[in-house]
Amino acid sequence: MTDELLTPTASQGTTLLTNVTRRTTRSLDGPWQVILDPYDTGYVDILGQRNRQGYFRDFTPRSPSDRVEYDFDTSRTLEVPGDWNTQAEDLLHYEGTVWYRRRIDIETAPTGRRFLHFGAVNHTARVFLDGEELATHVGGFGPFSVEVTDRLGPGPHSLVVQANNRREPTRVPAMRFDWWNFGGITRSVEVVDVPTTFLRDAWITMAEDGRLVGGVVLDGPAAATAEAAVELPGAGLTIPAGSDGRIEVPAETAAGLDRWHPGRPVLHDLRWSLS
Repeated sequence: MTDELLTPTASQGTTLLTNVTRRTTRSLDGPWQVILDPYDTGYVDILGQRNRQGYFRDFTPRSPSDRVEYDFDTSRTLEVPGDWNTQAEDLLHYEGTVWYRRRIDIETAPTGRRFLHFGAVNHTARVFLDGEELATHVGGFGPFSVEVTDRLGPGPHSLVVQANNRREPTRVPAMRFDWWNFGGITRSVEVVDVPTTFLRDAWITMAEDGRLVGGVVLDGPAAATAEAAVELPGAGLTIPAGSDGRIEVPAETAAGLDRWHPGRPVLHDLRWSLS
């Protein structure tokens, strides 16, 4: 059995979207149908190859003669977001694969671009839409997104996620650890709509010498010519990003901004914009 099939070591087909709560989203939280797969037969066949008729195809048996040995429609459910260990007594110590399935009906086509956003899946996740494998994500404690602009249009769809929390020497946690290795889709899942060219990431901080430094990452066909800026209304500053996406403000210009301190916490409102 191929190790890479069971234990992928690198993410593929994913990207990072920040500030998701401020974008146009549709929540996919709630009960998902699940199937336990301790031997990973839903992904690999008896010869150790990728199972082309695996659970991600989401087949529904039409008669007792159909050779389909799983059925999401009659399987148990788990709540998303949430770990499986604390939702069912028999899953408290379970390590391995659990398949999650959510049927979704989409009413509108994307006017720009569309992503599936996962807050976290512990530890390794594979994402399938309508039977097609789209992405793999390695690492159970951070968000990731998968673009589905050309795949998630109006109509019914089957979203399947393979989640695996098996301990491995190259994973965190490894074979010995001092916290519980919870498994599952542990944070929210959303459908996210963004413009064709959009601000994928943006950050800003104050350096030790008082300068403001930051940057933006633009994504889309007009990224090379679009103009991004950050506005600090409280300080009366509007700062354009450079052609390389970098942002820098001299210390004397930012002198009116107080630095956050544990004894004197302060938050500044920021407004990012894209032409």
